[in-house]
Amino acid sequence: MLFTGDDIEPAPRLLAEHRAGHDRYGDPCVAILGLTHWPEGADITATMRHVDGVGAQQFSYHYLRDGTE
Repeated sequence: MLFTGDDIEPAPRLLAEHRAGHDRYGDPCVAILGLTHWPEGADITATMRHVDGVGAQQFSYHYLRDGTE
């Protein structure tokens, strides 16, 4: 299963890579999380930094560690 936002422009291989991640782990309890980033050249505002920077309210990638829950 794949969830994405209505404002996400997927990379060409999104579905294939997502499926490959599930095939690799073979565990229905494993979630595959893809990186979301702003388009190259975008003017990053304070709100945008708040959403995905350190201490972010939405993505918090900074705190994620591979293999942890």
